Amino acid sequence: MRRKVGTIVDEELLKRAKVRAAQEGKAFSELLGAALETYLSRRAGASGERLVDEGWGVFRITRRELRQALKRDLLET
Repeated sequence: MRRKVGTIVDEELLKRAKVRAAQEGKAFSELLGAALETYLSRRAGASGERLVDEGWGVFRITRRELRQALKRDLLET
């Protein structure tokens, strides 16, 4: 469910965000939603949940899983 919200944002920041959204062919609300998702995901990582941000999205893995994947990759090359 989508909901309209109101807030106060620095004018220059708002201008830059709207320009970026236009450059990417996205609605401003889509850009803002993606920015909030990214911010909230990173905050979750600070509490112990590990996140790896790749070009294809966000993958939730533990430190152990990351170490194992990196170790396997090094051994296979």
